Amino acid sequence: IYHPELRFWPGPGEFDPSAQDRHFRRVADICPDALLQLRIYAGAPPWWVEAHPEHCQVYADGSCEREIQRGGVRRLPSLASPLWRTEINEALRRYIGWLEESGWSKQVSALFICYGITWEWSILGSDGLPDYSVNARDYFRQWLRARYGTEAKLAAAWGRHVEFETVEIPDARRRSRAGRHRGRT
Repeated sequence: IYHPELRFWPGPGEFDPSAQDRHFRRVADICPDALLQLRIYAGAPPWWVEAHPEHCQVYADGSCEREIQRGGVRRLPSLASPLWRTEINEALRRYIGWLEESGWSKQVSALFICYGITWEWSILGSDGLPDYSVNARDYFRQWLRARYGTEAKLAAAWGRHVEFETVEIPDARRRSRAGRHRGRT
């Protein structure tokens, strides 16, 4: 049963299970032994992206909004944002805690935590080579440091001198070219 209006995280630090509880009760009234298989969409509520624009995706062309299939034009959180990851994890923890405290967890047979265009686990707006935000750049630099260890090894791999503190995410042209060459020897 698809009910996208069942919102749990209506505002900063606010968690309201009343819509879910009412819906689950309607199902239980019809079939008390029903087992629920919940598809939990871990997307950013509109209030979140409005409050944290510096933690949203920035595309290769510098824009911050994308047309999302069946979702209109909107901003999306940067999956590299430590703030986003902390807050969505807290919202999920609170939701699962509510399922347990309310007793509904006894009627849950599966949880599918998802994000994406039709709620698969894909990156919304990925047609625009996200993400060039400061959060993505910082995460990219951390990844390069972990992957290569030294600037000399990074420079050898990239064929030019590169410093961890100043390296930028490659532009769209370089990323597209690198994607076409993957898997070739």
